Amino acid sequence: MATQLENEPPFDDSFLQQNLPQYYRAILYQFRKVTRSFVTFNLLFSLVFSTELVLFFLFLPFLSKSAILAFALGGLFLTCFSYFVLLFYYQAKKPEQLVHLREQFIQSCRQVLPLPPGSAQHHLSLAEALSKLSNYLQDFEWNFYKIPKLLRPLASPISRFSAYCHWEDVFKMKLLLLQSAVEEHINQIKSTPTDLEVHASLANTYVALSKTYLAPFSNERHPRVHILAKNEALFEEKFRKTAHLAIEEFRILSHY
Repeated sequence: MATQLENEPPFDDSFLQQNLPQYYRAILYQFRKVTRSFVTFNLLFSLVFSTELVLFFLFLPFLSKSAILAFALGGLFLTCFSYFVLLFYYQAKKPEQLVHLREQFIQSCRQVLPLPPGSAQHHLSLAEALSKLSNYLQDFEWNFYKIPKLLRPLASPISRFSAYCHWEDVFKMKLLLLQSAVEEHINQIKSTPTDLEVHASLANTYVALSKTYLAPFSNERHPRVHILAKNEALFEEKFRKTAHLAIEEFRILSHY
């Protein structure tokens, strides 16, 4: 059986393939920057609050006057209040930043594709680019920080700290990319509903997405594995639903 894409004029996405490496580097650099800034914010406020707390107890015997004591306590309260206000702000802002990075990558790819959305192979090429970017994020949370030679003996705890701080962001970014890849496949199927290549690629994307839901529990050394265990049932349910969609695509392939 000839697929619809085989009957289409040759599609040249060589320019996209030439530009993809620099797009990947740019997005990964910005992704590191966004997620690191949140960790830096938490570390900075932790350092400030710890310093204030130590100084408070050191000078507590000298803070006999009620006005000075009240001023010192007010400083501690102000630091805590400022931290939680900014924390809620950054927690609300970060998901928007991740979505923006994904959309920025998609738009960069669209600009160099020779055919507009809705054309044969347009959505499939974009879906493949999204899936490849997701692959680059495999175990990415372990390697957020370049370790100087002097600190090589501390490489293991630094990597664990990196994984603990950045796992959630990497996980969410992978989901965003793979979910967009699924959407692009579905948009392509609307144009070429009987194309086996598209259905096979969509099935593989569903498989990758289902594996992503199980990834947190595949590594017993992961520093967050005990915390994530609380949501294991939810992840397993999402895994089953996504795996079922993959099976449906494989059934379509076997039917043809």
